[in-house]
Amino acid sequence: MSLRRDRGSPGGGARGGAARGRSRWLVVAAVLGLIHAAWSAYWAAGGTYMLSTVGQWAVDLAEREPLQAGITLAAVAAVKVAIALAPLQLPRAAVYGRSPVRVLGLLT
Repeated sequence: MSLRRDRGSPGGGARGGAARGRSRWLVVAAVLGLIHAAWSAYWAAGGTYMLSTVGQWAVDLAEREPLQAGITLAAVAAVKVAIALAPLQLPRAAVYGRSPVRVLGLLT
């Protein structure tokens, strides 16, 4: 058995249960982040339901320049997806000896 696994990495050691518990919360957070990103994707596709919650600028932009609004909101959705999924990569990166900063750099 490797030393990494003995030190509490997911799936082994005395702290394996705690790591699995943290992993569950990371998945819950990722799902909530993806739901949050889905709203931006919906607005990027031309949806208007609750667009006013973003701000009047978004409503005005969607009316005047729908293509620009779509591109802007699609970029926002993409960033939200990357940020929602990034924490799921961090525990895996630690197991393989990569720093979190390097993993986040690979996501962008």
